[in-house]
Amino acid sequence: MEQVLEAAMDVFWQKGYADTSMADLMAATGLAKGSVYKAFKDKHDLFMKALTAYLEGNYARVKNGMETAATAEKGVRSWIDAVLEMCNNQGVRKGCFAVNTLVELGPHDMSVASVLKQHSALMEKMLAQCIERGQKNGEFRRDKPAAHLAEALFAFVAGMMSFSKVDLSKARFKRLGEFALEILK
Repeated sequence: MEQVLEAAMDVFWQKGYADTSMADLMAATGLAKGSVYKAFKDKHDLFMKALTAYLEGNYARVKNGMETAATAEKGVRSWIDAVLEMCNNQGVRKGCFAVNTLVELGPHDMSVASVLKQHSALMEKMLAQCIERGQKNGEFRRDKPAAHLAEALFAFVAGMMSFSKVDLSKARFKRLGEFALEILK
């Protein structure tokens, strides 16, 4: 099931939800039409399961990076480095699956909007906890609440991820990643 979701996610990520056909999904997953419908109610159900798997996987990786980092700054840097890695190592300019989904479906698909809002809240909370730890240790500025800094940093990084669809310059993204950390200083 994991491989099917990963293959479907890749197609949705490259083509978007609207432009992905069932034929595309069958070709990518290797499943016949009947098997797709047996495993998933419809295209939207498959999409939601692929999106959820993507979000949960990213959350787990970021959480691990932040929790195992020796310092709060290294924890935040591990997240930014993961974003830079994603932005710089795409053969096709596809951006971030979550950000793409937010733009394409968020305004009119309430189930997608709900999942993405929940994910953003979890990510911002985790980021705020890491920033708060850094504030207590003197690594980060204390003139703003950690939650506000996390919100600003999350929005900044989401912009970086969406811009990766048109500009894959490693130097540019490295500069932006360093600036993102400076927001906290």
